[in-house]
Amino acid sequence: MQHRKKNIGFALFDVLTLGIPLYIRYLYKKPKQTLIISSIVFPIILIFLFLILP
Repeated sequence: MQHRKKNIGFALFDVLTLGIPLYIRYLYKKPKQTLIISSIVFPIILIFLFLILP
């Protein structure tokens, strides 16, 4: 049960900070894989926001 509470706290922190600390950690630990995934995900998010926002 204690492990679950720790994960909930970490998940809330990640949501409140928009995932930036976690992104920076993975960018430091696995830079090549993180950049590859980012180059795919970020344009999709930008296109989605461009279509949704007036």
